[in-house]
Amino acid sequence: MAIDKNQTGLASEFFVAAELFRRKWDVTLSFGNTKRFDLIASKDKKEITIQVKGIYATKSGNWNINKEKLKSEKTLIIIFVNLNSDKLDLAPEYFILTALEALEFVVDKNKANESVKQNYLPYNRLKSFKNNWERIEEILGIQYN
Repeated sequence: MAIDKNQTGLASEFFVAAELFRRKWDVTLSFGNTKRFDLIASKDKKEITIQVKGIYATKSGNWNINKEKLKSEKTLIIIFVNLNSDKLDLAPEYFILTALEALEFVVDKNKANESVKQNYLPYNRLKSFKNNWERIEEILGIQYN
């Protein structure tokens, strides 16, 4: 069975929204195919936009990413999600970065016989950002609870 990328993305967004809600954030999901961000989260009268990128399983190895979007959305928080669907005994993993931080880890790769560059973020480069939910509060200057 082929895994639908849209379903992976949507599931990842719901997991992030649920996790933020558990941490006392008000969360709104945005829906559609041409959205600039996936979630709006607010806490203590401060608001932040969040982009969610999901992979179905660790063996997927990396998240496709638009390098130019990272450059233009410097204040955006990006949460990379590994649903761990190949290891159902494990919970999803979350890696929380700013767009500028993510930009530092992007790898450019040319596809064979194509002039278009593919940008991606390798799973193994983000381990120091794993489950760092406090990062969002730090960026907004909110006292972590």
